[in-house]
Amino acid sequence: MQFESFAANPYIRSEEGFKLEASKAGNEALDCSSWKRSSFGTGQILRAVLRAIEIPANKLVPWYPRYGAKGLPQLPLHDALAHEEPCRQVEGCLFRLYRESRHREAFESLVEIVRNYRLIAYLLFLKDSTRFLPIAPRAFEKSFSDLGIDFSASGKCSWANYQEYNGILLELRGLLSEQLDCEVEPLDAHSFAWIIARQMKSEDALPDVRDYVKLGPTERDAMVKARVGQGRFRDELIKHWRTCAVTGVIDPDLLRASHIIPWSKASIQDRINPFNGLLLAVHIDALFEAGLISFANSGSIIISPALSEADAVALGVHKGMSLRSVDRRHMPSLEYHRSQQFRTS
Repeated sequence: MQFESFAANPYIRSEEGFKLEASKAGNEALDCSSWKRSSFGTGQILRAVLRAIEIPANKLVPWYPRYGAKGLPQLPLHDALAHEEPCRQVEGCLFRLYRESRHREAFESLVEIVRNYRLIAYLLFLKDSTRFLPIAPRAFEKSFSDLGIDFSASGKCSWANYQEYNGILLELRGLLSEQLDCEVEPLDAHSFAWIIARQMKSEDALPDVRDYVKLGPTERDAMVKARVGQGRFRDELIKHWRTCAVTGVIDPDLLRASHIIPWSKASIQDRINPFNGLLLAVHIDALFEAGLISFANSGSIIISPALSEADAVALGVHKGMSLRSVDRRHMPSLEYHRSQQFRTS
């Protein structure tokens, strides 16, 4: 099974799909084709921009204080809206950005007025998501560092810094496109870097990333594809098991390529080792990942006392279940799962 695209991948859709939703809803709220110079200072443009920010799908800019969060400042745009002259200045900047495409000029003017890197980047992202991408300075500094890229953004909100950031993501886009042999959008590269940043929060992750940077193209390709549940790892599990290793479920959409030693705990080698994997139906995978079931070296299921009898019955889980077969190469990983992941109480 080949990796088709980021957009078609269920994991990435569920974790990162909000960005496309925010872009679509934000542009609908902007309705910038109706803007006029004569409205500068009236708040019409500024209110449209605030509507484009304060939407449920937008996790790219912290905007929620307006709705009652305590101890957090409002967006600086609210302050501008309350005073005619600042409102006029901000609306002029926004008009130059959205109606005249004077990107650099608008960015630099907004830096002087707003001084909020994430907010300004989001506004440019709404203007053109193929050239301008959202930023969270500290998170992307960490992500780029883990990938062996030297970049600093904290306290450096400038056009030059933002262009460097977008350039890095476009280069990453090219590398991903080459490795995955499919079309990769700029926002896909952004999502990949963001996923890396989240993944690397675990204590033992940093050495693994350094190992990742040292891998050759073939191994990196396998790692990227394994991370999103596709590629060689999943292919090998399907080849070995053909159906769910426990229930016999056949439909590929209902099967998960499950790591026995979890991804965050596994070595570089075990992350792509098919004998550190089981092909499991969705509900069995969820139970296994949560440590509510495990398997003996014989393949027999072990049910945690933390799984209620009612839930076990509802899910069709019972003591007569087992893996269809166990290769001796599965055993070290199964032993790890029983000792480290399985919930004994």
